[in-house]
Amino acid sequence: MQLTSFILAAAAAFRVVQADFMVYTVPPIPTDQIPRFTDPAEASGWTLSVLVVGNRAYTSFTNSLGSTYQSSRSSAASEIAAFARSASNYTIPSAVTDDRTTTTFFSRPNWYTALPSGARAFKEQQVSDQFSVLRSVIGSGSPTASSTGAAFPTAQAFLDAKFGAMAAVAAAVFL
Repeated sequence: MQLTSFILAAAAAFRVVQADFMVYTVPPIPTDQIPRFTDPAEASGWTLSVLVVGNRAYTSFTNSLGSTYQSSRSSAASEIAAFARSASNYTIPSAVTDDRTTTTFFSRPNWYTALPSGARAFKEQQVSDQFSVLRSVIGSGSPTASSTGAAFPTAQAFLDAKFGAMAAVAAAVFL
């Protein structure tokens, strides 16, 4: 299903501040919760709206967790970096420890299960939280409003605000 592929790509675009990598083994939104669209542009607009609102909601969520979350994130990043330096029997891409970018895997790399358990649990919790946020956005009935009632931009507003580069790439790939 083309929309499922788009949802997976949208998940890949979900940015986590100072994340090094994310592992998604299932689509972030159950396929039975994805509306049916006959117009590909409508489907892309819906997905982009979910992504925009989801990103903002996830950022708000992690910000609300405060210093405890930041400390856990730093600790996990340190453990992952130390593991990557010492795990000579695995080929771990350098992007995994690059905090300027988020590398996305759609299956578990062979080194993933060998990560220190605390770091792996943190990464899995991040994915779980992201999925919960996205599902909440979908469950709200409108991907243009958060659960707190604050308005977020629609896909069109997102494009109009000159953030079109990311949106244009996403649209070009999936239309």
